[in-house]
Order: sequence, then C-alpha cells, then structure tokens
Amino acid sequence: MKKLILTATTVLASLNLFAQGTVNFGNVGPGTAITNSLTGSPVSGTAFRASLYYLPFVEGAPAPRTEEFLIALRPDTINFLATGQFAAGTRSTPQTTGPAGIAWFQVKAWEVAFGTSYEAALVAAPQGGRPALAGTSNIVKVSTGNGSTIAPGSLVASPQAGFGGLKGFFLVPVPEPSVIGLGLLGVGALLLLRRRK
Repeated sequence: MKKLILTATTVLASLNLFAQGTVNFGNVGPGTAITNSLTGSPVSGTAFRASLYYLPFVEGAPAPRTEEFLIALRPDTINFLATGQFAAGTRSTPQTTGPAGIAWFQVKAWEVAFGTSYEAALVAAPQGGRPALAGTSNIVKVSTGNGSTIAPGSLVASPQAGFGGLKGFFLVPVPEPSVIGLGLLGVGALLLLRRRK
C-alpha cells in the first residue's frame, strides 16, 4: 500500500511540474481595437492575423522590450469583428510559467497577404506598391490560470491590482530596409558633425 501511495504522489507531483498557465487571447473590451492606419478604420474579417507572444516574468527584472518577445504561443487565423476586436480563446504558456504564475504578454498583428507570421511580414517585399501593415500592442503582465480551478488570466481586464491591461494599437506600414539604413546613416552623420563642434 505504501508503494502505491508513494507512486501516486510521485505521479501527481510530476504532473504539477509540467503544468502550464492559461490566458484568454482576445482584446474584447473598451479601448482595445486594432486599427488600420491607412484607412483609420478598425481591422475586420480575416485579412489580418494576430499572435500572442509570451515571456516569463522574472521578479526584480525590468519590463521587457518588444524585441525580447521571441516566443509566439501560436499564429492564429482570426476573424476580427468590425470593431477591430477578436476573441480567440484560451492559450497555454510554456512550462516556464506554471498555473497561477505571472508572465508578460504582447499581441502582434499583421496582414496575412505578406506572410504567415509577424516576422515574415516585417521582411516581406512590398505588394501593390506598399509594404505590409503590422503593429504590436503594449506589453501586459498577467496572472495566469490553471485550466481547471482558476480561470484563465485576461489580457484585457487586469486580474491583479497594479497590472495594466491591453490597449488598442495601429497597424502601420513596415519601413523598407533602405529607409531604415538611410535613417541610421543620417543619425551617424549628425553625431559626427556634433562631435567636430
């Protein structure tokens, strides 16, 4: 009997080791719309796609920057409502954030015609005379759920005092690499001129 209890305890402990936190992937709430900067209208339908990006929370570490979010929980084909909002259901974090753990999240959105991921859209060749539209949300800290007894954390309504919620954002044309290069060259030239004076 002791062996059975010991085995059951070990199995349950190992299951808890591999447990994952859960979060609701959606932006349905006031002030959370995703907007097309060219038209000034909220995105709608399936011409745009969004992914939820994740980063584990580390106590005492500064808030992350956009370029640190390298883990996309999964690219989604999303049917945006006419209001620029969507509700894509529950997503599970990697095992680095357990149930009821805290993690950082960011939504990245882009035009489907330019690629199957946000990163692909950033480097895609212009189509129809213009580059892809893409954008990122603010970075939010969320207390996750556990998929059964604790409801999934929400990106919109802050589950814990002091955590900021998701805000709306614009999808803007991605600058061409040549424009970025010229900008950096100009900044370098200004710094050289300033140094001479």
